[in-house]
Amino acid sequence: MEAPFKKRLTLLFMSFIILSITPASCTSAGTNSSQKAAEENKKIIKKDDKYKNGELLVKFKEGVTEEEIGNINKGRGTEVIEVIKGIGVYRLKIISNKSVEDMVEAYSNDPRIEYAEPNYIQRTMERGIK
Repeated sequence: MEAPFKKRLTLLFMSFIILSITPASCTSAGTNSSQKAAEENKKIIKKDDKYKNGELLVKFKEGVTEEEIGNINKGRGTEVIEVIKGIGVYRLKIISNKSVEDMVEAYSNDPRIEYAEPNYIQRTMERGIK
């Protein structure tokens, strides 16, 4: 009678180990699936080298006042088209004769700026839609 009990106990123990390992491998596979999905999304949303002429996007660092922002923009020859709510990014129109590249560089070199970039034109690519 003791031998069948040991077999059952061993079987139960092995089943427990197998079931314990399975969720970890599923989680790992799920992460890979998420990464693959993110990579697919990057392929769907294509970022051209094209951008809206005469516009840039600027994120000012926390603590920069509205007055400072106005002075920075006026001094650089830009004006605010809109502030993108939720992320605090300013869409600026270049009213001086400087290029977008020059303005991005000028804003990027200012310690009060978190980042500056051209206002890239993004398009989605249709996949299998007729």
